[in-house]
Amino acid sequence: MNRRIGGLGGLAFILLTASTLFLAPAPPSPSATTGEVAEYFRENAGGIELQAVVFALAAVALAAFGVGLQERVAPGRRFDGLVGAAWSGLTILAGGWVLSFAIGAGVALYSGHLSDESIFLGMVLYGAAASLGGIGTVLLLGSFALLGHRSGALPGWSATLAAIGVALNLGSLATYTTDSSAVFAVLYVGFGVFAVWIVAVSVVLLRGEASDAAITTTSTAGA
Repeated sequence: MNRRIGGLGGLAFILLTASTLFLAPAPPSPSATTGEVAEYFRENAGGIELQAVVFALAAVALAAFGVGLQERVAPGRRFDGLVGAAWSGLTILAGGWVLSFAIGAGVALYSGHLSDESIFLGMVLYGAAASLGGIGTVLLLGSFALLGHRSGALPGWSATLAAIGVALNLGSLATYTTDSSAVFAVLYVGFGVFAVWIVAVSVVLLRGEASDAAITTTSTAGA
């Protein structure tokens, strides 16, 4: 049952996260001026505030995914080092993004009363919190991929896909120290690979749960 919930949680996480893209435009690039940043928050205040609510729900879905995936790749290994690293990554990822969206929502809520400079400072804090997401993603992908490879509970392609995601998300950390649009694009590509991995592994969890249920039904009927 936990695997099915995990699979559904992974799919819900991606759907909820993707939906936030339609609630407000992407934040300004690191090279944006103070005025451009202030205009972004003031013109999209409602959508930015709603993004925070939606992503709080997405964080819960991600936690469910983690529970289901651990049950498949490391059942009974609650104190395993890799399990700890995986959950640390999941916590950092969800916590960083929730904090980032919360800061963004707070700035948007009071944008009509804040100076352009204060809003720009809020954007800096927003980006700093979001950078934790890249660190968390690397830990989550790398640890769960190693657990899946060690146990043989995940297909071989999942480790390859995770390795690509780890490399891209490591590269995405540079987006917070540069204003290069090419480097900034790596952030979105890295998340895209992460999203594909989540969806693919969620399907594996759901199919595995269905197979286990079928086996149980057949055994019961045979008895």
